[in-house]
Amino acid sequence: ANTHTQTRSVVLGPPHFRAPMSAAYQGYTQQVYWEGTGKNKASGKVILSYKWLPGANEEDQEVLVLLHDFLSCKEHFDCLAHRLPFRVLAIDLPGHGDSSAPKDQCPTDLREMATGVAALLEHLGVFAGTYLVGGHGGGFSVGLLVARLAAEKPKLLVSLEGSIQGMDCLRGGMARRLAGMAVAPSDAVILREAGKTDPSGTLAHSAGKMPTPGATAHSLFSSLVRWCEYGELADMFLAIPAVYLYGAESGAMHQGTKAALASHHDAHHAEVPGGHWFLAEKPEEAVEALGRLLTAAGYRSQPRLVHREVISVEDIPAQTGALLDNVALPCHQRTTRLVLGRIVGSVLEDNRPQSLNDFGFNLTVSDVPSANWNALHLHRAPEIFMAYKGEFEIQAGTGGHSKVRLQQGDFVVAPPKLLRSFKCASPPEALPHCEVLGQPAGQIATFLLGAPWVQWARKTIEQSKANGAECDDFGGLGRGPAPVATATAGSSATDDIVPRSADQLLHEMDCTQADLESITFRARDQPTVVVPWAQGELTFSYEELTPERPQVDLEGYQDTTMYLLSGDPVRVGDRFVGRDDVFMSPAGGACRVQLAQGSTRALCFFARASLGCTAQAAVPMSRL
Repeated sequence: ANTHTQTRSVVLGPPHFRAPMSAAYQGYTQQVYWEGTGKNKASGKVILSYKWLPGANEEDQEVLVLLHDFLSCKEHFDCLAHRLPFRVLAIDLPGHGDSSAPKDQCPTDLREMATGVAALLEHLGVFAGTYLVGGHGGGFSVGLLVARLAAEKPKLLVSLEGSIQGMDCLRGGMARRLAGMAVAPSDAVILREAGKTDPSGTLAHSAGKMPTPGATAHSLFSSLVRWCEYGELADMFLAIPAVYLYGAESGAMHQGTKAALASHHDAHHAEVPGGHWFLAEKPEEAVEALGRLLTAAGYRSQPRLVHREVISVEDIPAQTGALLDNVALPCHQRTTRLVLGRIVGSVLEDNRPQSLNDFGFNLTVSDVPSANWNALHLHRAPEIFMAYKGEFEIQAGTGGHSKVRLQQGDFVVAPPKLLRSFKCASPPEALPHCEVLGQPAGQIATFLLGAPWVQWARKTIEQSKANGAECDDFGGLGRGPAPVATATAGSSATDDIVPRSADQLLHEMDCTQADLESITFRARDQPTVVVPWAQGELTFSYEELTPERPQVDLEGYQDTTMYLLSGDPVRVGDRFVGRDDVFMSPAGGACRVQLAQGSTRALCFFARASLGCTAQAAVPMSRL
């Protein structure tokens, strides 16, 4: 597929509540059905969509339920993945995000929404353990009503500028103005209002996906004002330990808020830069401040270390003879620069990556002289070839009879078992000089998911042995005098890099020209391509930065690799990424990629990974 959204809409059973939540789950959406009560009951069922965001450590098992503000969606909380000492359960309120609204209606009342959320939490078993409830703006108000419905109250309330009293609906603010309207405003009016309210554009984007944002905003903000005026929300807030985070420019820290915090028996509060939408405007500052508040409340977060790296490709050792076919024939001569993981089919001592990270795939950059190629081979996992510098021809199928030509930035996704090979197709005069090879060479980046396993053609193995390669009968390098020291006793060091017997040989898959073209993707089209593997996926996309769109935010819940394909340098924090660099950012920290000062255009290539973890199985679901 060349289109992708950040979430999946699938119907799954309740997760194993006490089992560690894998990183592969972090971007997935699950849905359950809630049958409305009262006047909504006759309107059929509502799909409630939710997703889990992992905690800072696998041991973090307590659940923090988070509800977004009105017109927003659960993705507002993505920057919290891997950052808090809890698993975060982010839920789309009815009529928002991927959750549906009651048939022919928009959600009308906070209590109705709280009933649905409480039913979902009961279904997931959240109420059976210790849990926390929080939310942003009106979502926190719904969370307080959820807490009122629960038999066991939450251990802590997490208010991200939550509304609890009449003064929170500021005079002249969006909630008051909408509540005062006799009829609902048009959708266009609400979308303009959303754009003014949230300068980051997050609210306008999520509101624009709603079927009736005008009617929904009118009914919910009217309900919010009524509930805040009742006083019951403030009573609930004062009865449970709480933390309160607010934006310095929002006006939320008014006299009413100060009085409520002063009278609370166990509350901590902090200010962060920005307005009401500080989590979108200043995610790093907000997450750090929230962590400090939770520490003050007795929850100490120990987030995993984030090794962000900018590695120059030219600084990576360029190995020759690192692959079996290198020594088979001169036409296969090339270098291999190992960025992540391991080089396939080898347990030699120098098979070590330049990066400190492990993203669940192997990444190499090869210098390939004009007209040189690698031998036909296959893997048991998908392999992606991306033309980094120069043009390359990809051959696939029996004898390599199907061919496509890649321009710079184009890539091919070769499925498991497909015979494949690449060849540098640019003339020498169009290529940069490679000092190691002593001649011009193009560069191709190769992503191999999973283990560094390869199956070579029998002819390649025989030619390599004849030329002195120290390999076993299946082409596993390193069976000579320098095997890696970590091979376990009683087993071969090549157990997971090549087949170990004829029974383990994979059947070679052929493909037609049309098949090959269907798995070829062009940089000019800037597609987004998802490669599923095991219980995770590797997503490839392009981002073009211009003065009109000078930045892109990386939310931090996936392992991210970035190449600069063309244009001027970009900046990530205080680091610069140029044409010869690879940027890597593990999951666990949001960051922003933006044009460097003086830059006018940049085309970036991203690979976002959530690989190598065990997800939960789909099971039948009973109706709530």
